[in-house]
Amino acid sequence: MQRMINQANDRQSIPSILSAIAQAIVEVTRTWNLLPAVRWRPELEAEFLANHGLEPPFHPTQHPFAQPLPANLDSGAKRLDRLAVHLRQTESGHPFARFLCQRLEQAHRLRDWLQARGTPRFAEYARAIFGTTKPNHPNSVDPDAILACFHRYQTHAEIPPDSPTISAPLALQELQQRLSEYFADTPQTLVCLSDHLTANAAVRSEILYLKADATFSAADVAMLEVHEGWIHQGTSRNARQGSRLRLFQRPTPESTRLQEGLAVAAELLFQTAGPRRIRKHQARVQAIQMAESGSDFRQIFRMLGEMGMPPREAYQQTMRIFRGCPLDGAPFTKDLCYGAGLLQTLTWLRDWADAPAPERLQAIFAGKFAWEELPLVESGLRDGWLRTPRYLPRPFRDAKWVRESVSRYLPPAN
Repeated sequence: MQRMINQANDRQSIPSILSAIAQAIVEVTRTWNLLPAVRWRPELEAEFLANHGLEPPFHPTQHPFAQPLPANLDSGAKRLDRLAVHLRQTESGHPFARFLCQRLEQAHRLRDWLQARGTPRFAEYARAIFGTTKPNHPNSVDPDAILACFHRYQTHAEIPPDSPTISAPLALQELQQRLSEYFADTPQTLVCLSDHLTANAAVRSEILYLKADATFSAADVAMLEVHEGWIHQGTSRNARQGSRLRLFQRPTPESTRLQEGLAVAAELLFQTAGPRRIRKHQARVQAIQMAESGSDFRQIFRMLGEMGMPPREAYQQTMRIFRGCPLDGAPFTKDLCYGAGLLQTLTWLRDWADAPAPERLQAIFAGKFAWEELPLVESGLRDGWLRTPRYLPRPFRDAKWVRESVSRYLPPAN
């Protein structure tokens, strides 16, 4: 790490120094991943379901997590402090020096967040970053507005019933073919199976992983192509190919609302979200509302069952909102990012369509970053620090199409 920075200093190039610092941040935080750190031991599910949901999934004194925290949290924090010193010493007015300062702050916050795993403080970090349904909180989101948006989609979209009858290996073949066409210049494996996912699908390091024992509908496959492929894989590949700052390729908790908002917006605008998918989005919002109002794990599990979810799915959805948190406390509110981010993205797209500018649209697809960092990305594209993203779904470039599509799901602008 120090050698990279010294070499950059020898070249007396501010961009080279910033790139070296960015790469060093990636190296330090490579194992600092929030979701894997809060994954529960898989046997808890079987035990809970065997007891018919009558007992909590684990006792408060038990350790439910499947893996230990990263070993370098303390040593990594010291290295981050040294990187901050190097960054100040560049005395650079470069706009991405400020971006790196923000990423250093985010990395320190992530370290503290991981160390709070299993305590009430973990949920406080989640509210501050992901949002809350509590009305008087600084990061409050409006659950009624989110649910209304999904209801408008159900009213206007032409989506057939979707029965999950496609095995994961068959879904893999179909998605590999579709995504190979989208990423036509990437002759490599794009989709793999995994035995270690809690969700049915997730993107890791530019690869789309499918849960090996999951089944999918035709609508699920279309949704995964758009949500995970065009957006999550696409922004990862854009970041790798278009930026000297590899940090853009690495998602952070702060980037979740924009990334998931853009991905869910694509689901709606391309009408690939089937009825089960929309019900799941709605159920997660309602479950978080219940948890923030004091409902415990078993009450939410029963509520989801009464909504028609099979026991295993109801357990997995309930588990999602208690990851990292005590079962008798506030929840992990990450799933609010899908709906809150959707509304923010649709509003942004409507504003863009009223005054379209290519670099603004390109910026939102350039990589993984927070809404607050988007102006820096736009300036990077204008100034040539970033290259134009290669993968941008073609319909998004049509301002008229965007305006008409977005208007179906948002209330009229004031």
